[in-house]
Amino acid sequence: MRVGAGDALIGQDIDGAMAGISGGERRRVSVGISLVTDARVIFLDEPTTGLDSESAESLVGVLARLASARGKMVVCTIHQPSSDVCAMFDDMLLLAKGRLLYCGPWTSADNHFWAAGYKGNFMVTGMLDKIAMSISALSTNAEPERPGASIVRQVAILSARFARSWLRSPASLGMPAAQYLLAALLIGNNALNIAYAQKPLLRREVHAGHYSYLAFYTANCLTSLPLQLAYTAIYTITVYFLVGYQRTCAKFSVFSAIALLLGLISETLGILCSGLFRSQLLGAIVLQGLYVPLLMFVGFFQTHTPAYLEWLRELSFASYGYSALVKNEFMGLQLRSGDAVVVTNAETSIPSNIESEHSIASSIGVLLCILVGLRIVVYVQMCISIRRKFL
Repeated sequence: MRVGAGDALIGQDIDGAMAGISGGERRRVSVGISLVTDARVIFLDEPTTGLDSESAESLVGVLARLASARGKMVVCTIHQPSSDVCAMFDDMLLLAKGRLLYCGPWTSADNHFWAAGYKGNFMVTGMLDKIAMSISALSTNAEPERPGASIVRQVAILSARFARSWLRSPASLGMPAAQYLLAALLIGNNALNIAYAQKPLLRREVHAGHYSYLAFYTANCLTSLPLQLAYTAIYTITVYFLVGYQRTCAKFSVFSAIALLLGLISETLGILCSGLFRSQLLGAIVLQGLYVPLLMFVGFFQTHTPAYLEWLRELSFASYGYSALVKNEFMGLQLRSGDAVVVTNAETSIPSNIESEHSIASSIGVLLCILVGLRIVVYVQMCISIRRKFL
């Protein structure tokens, strides 16, 4: 059965706007998603609701062939099926006002109701299920297979889906870019995007076994990386040349790498806060409260840190980034006034609290470790949150 809406947007886009497929198409998509996992038992709640008679018959036919050819058990509820649809069922469980009226083979239903005094050829609403099947027939000592795509295939499919979601929402691409550009023009950047839209989707599809936690998280990271690279390029190019930093390829590359790491760490902190709290507002408040102590002791005019707060400065990713940026610019810089050299070596202008700190390479290494550590924490937090949701 082919659906003529292969490129239609399903669900909500990143901006929260409603998508453009009908209710019947959504039901067929949900059935298709259930089939992707290749489960031994498939439960469907009114799969034909909203479909015309031809589409309903086609859908039930696919399910019947699936059950027959691949040994699947398909259990579904269905309202007012046609005679052609009814003929495809094997067994039926009929309820009326919560009471059991019939349970058994579909072909024996007529004789059962004839014997009970109902002489008509009634069409009934049924739920397909072999209730009479014994427990021993349902159980097996063999370890069930875990069919499905490899982790690489899952990551590739999810990455393509995330990329299409971004491309289908130009505003979601343009707004962060505009924020980075504006922040660059103002020599500052405090923009943060906390993605809450993916959480319900992740809970539903991971719980259904469509893909693993690792595949979802890896695909999300891989898809967001090119966007972060683009936004960082907008910021660094604007700031670097407007301010007039040293125009060498090596200096610009180091500046860009540090800006990228700081942006990725900030993004990861935002994802972590969004996962810890259900409310986006609460997550944003906690995130801002987290930034305050991390940025409090970072700056050109901050020359002394109390001993009892030194540990906080050592934990701040901003301090490592700031130290590396200052050293990257001042080391090897010659300050001139016209043709006369005023300061031969600008390294003498590096604040004493920065001069004795880590080298540029070690600061970048620490930032990488912080980024990897935060990514691992986010992954563990995501796994715990999703599992707890369904326990």
